[in-house]
Amino acid sequence: MPGHPLSVSTRRLLLAALRRPLLALVMLALGGLLPAATPAVVQAGTADAEPCSAAWLAAIKAADPLSLAASDWLSAPVATERRADPGFDLGGRGGSRTLGPEDLDQSTLPNDISFLQRYQQNLRAMNAVEAWQVTYGADDVTVAIVADGVELGHEDLRNKIWRNPNELPGNGIDDDGNGYVDDSMGWDFGDDDSDASPIDDPEITRYFPPTGTAMAGLVAAQTNNEIGIAGIAWHARILPLKTTSLVDLGDRKAVGGRVDNITEAICYAANAGARVIVVGGISLKFPDRALQDLLETREAIKYAWTQKGALVVAPAGECGSSDWWCPDAETYGSNPPTYPASLAPEWLIGVASYEWKTLNQRRNASYGDWVDIAAPGENFYTSWRHDTYRGIDASYNTPSDMAAAHVAGVAALMLSANPSYTPEMVEGKLCEFATRDAGVAFEPGGRWPHNPRWGCGRLQAENAIDGMPWRIALSPHALTLPIDASLTERCASVESLNLNTGAYELVSDQPWLRSRALPQRPGERSRTEVCIDVAGLREAHGGRLMSGTVVTEQLESRAINLAQPTAQARSGGDTVTVSVSIVPRLFWSYLPSLSRGR
Repeated sequence: MPGHPLSVSTRRLLLAALRRPLLALVMLALGGLLPAATPAVVQAGTADAEPCSAAWLAAIKAADPLSLAASDWLSAPVATERRADPGFDLGGRGGSRTLGPEDLDQSTLPNDISFLQRYQQNLRAMNAVEAWQVTYGADDVTVAIVADGVELGHEDLRNKIWRNPNELPGNGIDDDGNGYVDDSMGWDFGDDDSDASPIDDPEITRYFPPTGTAMAGLVAAQTNNEIGIAGIAWHARILPLKTTSLVDLGDRKAVGGRVDNITEAICYAANAGARVIVVGGISLKFPDRALQDLLETREAIKYAWTQKGALVVAPAGECGSSDWWCPDAETYGSNPPTYPASLAPEWLIGVASYEWKTLNQRRNASYGDWVDIAAPGENFYTSWRHDTYRGIDASYNTPSDMAAAHVAGVAALMLSANPSYTPEMVEGKLCEFATRDAGVAFEPGGRWPHNPRWGCGRLQAENAIDGMPWRIALSPHALTLPIDASLTERCASVESLNLNTGAYELVSDQPWLRSRALPQRPGERSRTEVCIDVAGLREAHGGRLMSGTVVTEQLESRAINLAQPTAQARSGGDTVTVSVSIVPRLFWSYLPSLSRGR
């Protein structure tokens, strides 16, 4: 943190280590390395290479993995496969009751069945519905899911998967020269191939939850398609990056992965242009064995955040009280720092989970300075295996992964509303407008008040988006409208690529150049009709329009954000140039019908 050579989490780790003499040397090494821009001690071949460069990654992959004897592989906590029954309590109104006419007070409500049946009250709890009045998200915002894979064919996800524009699928050639052959829809770093789908082995799928698929659905499931769930960022793209593989432990199989897989995946996402990278939590029984690997992960996070402008989000963890998947309690104590959230607090948002209806956190929730914000983590539906959906409830053991996905989805909406926003700006608005509940003590200091369990407060989507300036993106930027003297009006339409109707308008100081918003259905792009009042144009030109005359004017886009006038004043966006050409009536009669307009 500014003014301190060591972050608070590093100092805390050092103090804990000093109370345990056998680990003091390891932890002091960690404390000496973490604050540096690059590690002071690195694996062979990485010292002179830039983080996330091809040489740096090659050296990491070629080195001996310090973290990873088979029994020490990263493993996902087990969750039961129990599906929610029709009585699943999601809001106190009867979980299966469909939304009725009295609920349809928002033009932005989607028709996804789980949303209509109140299985996604988590979205209402953080005011996502109100945020959709501003934007549904933009399809040029990509969110990378670094976890155990994303089911590429899932009915609510298959149309949302990122496509590599520079790679031809299935030709066995690395067309874009990035070192990954046929990576047209992400990459599997666990098995080193182009299929980023989750492991589908019947011996283990009943025990290991499909975390990446569940997170992807929360972030950007296909919305308003009358099936499944609604995603937070309707139009965002999902970049699947699988970091796990099937591990044979002799007496059983497990799902595991290596820390350097996660490091490489973060680098891939940053270099592929992902604006948000959400990383599933790392479970390490003995994190000191992975010290070097974790330092490299930290460098990858820093590279993504500072050099590529990618917002990195990670779960705050579930090890506030020891459990079998947590670091060894006898060695590391209760509530050890969580990875990767505690690795790089300057360049990462750590997210704690809470149950949205009761505002309670779990007994085993991790806590500390690495917690930056809190978001819903249980008691809602999301995407699951094979075109199914599941209620994330108390049987799910990694709720902060789901909470991190909520933050990633809201961040995607924010970056859609203003693509120029940096990660620091997004984090700042998330915390400025987070809900800080009465009765919860928040310590002053730093940019925002902080609580070790809640960070800067609870995620609030509507106010975060209202509180930031927007940048309106329009298409097309120019209209050419031929008219003749017989017309009374000539119109064309302009689309907004990122903001919804009611969030912006087009204005001109010419009374003959008018605009009005056209009706917008949920999920569609908003359109504005631009019309020429021919009589008004004639009057403005002395009562006569000569053939061959060309009149050019501009329409300015202007945000409509009455909730936050200060933010509205800082908003800006594209202009539309309107060129009106006066043509002879005879010529006009031969124009194709589609070009005549009205």
